[in-house]
Amino acid sequence: MKSSRLLPIIIMLCLTGLGIFVGVNTIINAKNKRPPISPKPNEIVEVSPAAVKEETQSGTVAVLRGIDRVNNKIGVYLAGEMRETSYSYDLATSVKSKNDRELVMPELPLGSIINIEVNEDTGMLSKVAVNKEAWDYQGVKNLQIDEVLSKMTIGETNFMYDAGLTVISGNDNVSLRNIEPAKDVLEVRGLGEKIFSLSVTRGHGVLEFADYDDFLGGSIEIGYDVFDDIAENMKYVLKEGQYKVILKKDNLTVNKVVDIKRDRTEVLRLSGYTAEMTKTSKVTFSLSPSSASISIDGKEVDVSKTIELNYGEYLVKVKADGYVGWESVVTISKPKTVMSIALAMKKEKAEEEKKDDGMAEPSTDVEKTDDDSEETGISETPTEDDEDKEIKVRTDSTKNIFFRKPVGATISFDGRVIGDAPCEMTKVTGEHEITLKMDGYETQTYTINIEDDGEDAVFSFPDMIREKQ
Repeated sequence: MKSSRLLPIIIMLCLTGLGIFVGVNTIINAKNKRPPISPKPNEIVEVSPAAVKEETQSGTVAVLRGIDRVNNKIGVYLAGEMRETSYSYDLATSVKSKNDRELVMPELPLGSIINIEVNEDTGMLSKVAVNKEAWDYQGVKNLQIDEVLSKMTIGETNFMYDAGLTVISGNDNVSLRNIEPAKDVLEVRGLGEKIFSLSVTRGHGVLEFADYDDFLGGSIEIGYDVFDDIAENMKYVLKEGQYKVILKKDNLTVNKVVDIKRDRTEVLRLSGYTAEMTKTSKVTFSLSPSSASISIDGKEVDVSKTIELNYGEYLVKVKADGYVGWESVVTISKPKTVMSIALAMKKEKAEEEKKDDGMAEPSTDVEKTDDDSEETGISETPTEDDEDKEIKVRTDSTKNIFFRKPVGATISFDGRVIGDAPCEMTKVTGEHEITLKMDGYETQTYTINIEDDGEDAVFSFPDMIREKQ
């Protein structure tokens, strides 16, 4: 009798306990399955190495830090393991772009976020692919860097970074301290809310001065960037490129053109300049074609008039429709100067002229001047004999020219076969003709200009066009 009274109570307690267990379990599961909260604007979101692996395609996430073409190795930073290492590759290694296009290893830009797979038997890389979920912002200026909070801001959006951040300038890995946000133009790569690499696409250098006591208290102009008083220990951080520098003090004026190179210091020495540098030259112009326009230090000049320029160096540019543009640093150092500049026709226009006239336009002779004047000029159509005199060519044995694309095309350099792309050769500066040939495709010819800038030159030409059947 007593048992029959306790039985309903026991059943009730069991049901209550079961209900509590189910309810708690439901709450826990709902909490674990709920979607992640979207970040608020300007909020820093922590991205763990584990999350990086889960949210991307197969393979280990890494940042490309270097390519050793001689030993067929790449240096990488492993994002998940937070360490730097290197791997070997060979012809069997598959290399793909973000859209699965086949590449060769040298085509991968340093700083790329990649996924790598290693053959366990050989230890060689079996697959390298640009991470499909990685983003890439180009032309970034005025990047805001907060080293205390390990935060960077692009526009109004905040991103985090860590000690594994890869910073590339040219072909070198550099420190974040090398970045000058107000001067440098950057390419920024990352995943989610985290920045993995910065690549400097246009850097900065430093301009210093020496032996300029006679100019103290005067004024200085550097391009359109600096207008300042001349003082002791002057030093300016400038974007890489050429600048016109003007220093003035009483009757003393100096005009110089300086070439600021990335991560280098240029020292402008003024010990050899005296008051005679204030002399002026009367400059006249003879341009071919007559429709050509000329600018000096960025300002267009009326070629129908004689102008006066102080002795010194000037950035001169000439251009005309249908002709190859010309630019150079010109030194003015005599009382009279004739700038006689004849532009070369672009290939298409020259062919049209031949069809219309049945002959090529003759070259323009350089006018003779007396001892008190000088002439600056180039020939419009140099002959085979004087071509080396008219075009400045220099071999730089320490640097190379790389031809990356189109892969498989036979590359000829000024008529000499170099090899099938990707291929390379010792750097030769100046203007050159590149011919691309491949079975089943139309032959393509390009004219390139190799600058004497102390850097490797890299060319990737458009895909070739199939021959019409």
